[in-house]
Amino acid sequence: MSRLFTLIGILVGTPIGSRVFDAVWGSVEEAEPPDPAHNKVGWPKMLFSAAVKGAIVGVSRAVVNHSTRRAFSGVTGSWPGAERPDPRV
Repeated sequence: MSRLFTLIGILVGTPIGSRVFDAVWGSVEEAEPPDPAHNKVGWPKMLFSAAVKGAIVGVSRAVVNHSTRRAFSGVTGSWPGAERPDPRV
């Protein structure tokens, strides 16, 4: 069951995060985000772009994953997954 929510987070959260990143990058920089496949891309700008995009996409996936779990719990009355993190880890 937990894999279902992870899959939903990936399939829904990743495109949302990418759109948010494009909007954020467009408000800061007029040029498109650097593409690692291009030859004339500086390392600092490319790494900064990748780090910001990774953070935004990761947050959007987590929001979608947790929100779908909360909705499932609201409908069924049971939480899909562990209630708390394992304290031994």
